[in-house]
Amino acid sequence: MSIKGEIPVAESTDLADEMRSATAGKAFWATEFSRWAPVPETLAMNVIVKIRERKGLKLEIPRVEDFIE
Repeated sequence: MSIKGEIPVAESTDLADEMRSATAGKAFWATEFSRWAPVPETLAMNVIVKIRERKGLKLEIPRVEDFIE
């Protein structure tokens, strides 16, 4: 059986463990970059906050005025 699908990179971090668990280690899989796609607006702020947190930045997103004297 062959199954093809698309998932966001952020949701593929534990893909290997999930595949091994679901198939008792018998499945073979491969990943390949497909395309860039915009993050849906409903998820954008959550993604931005997680990235800023991971990078050790302030969670508050800077405003344009913060860069203009």
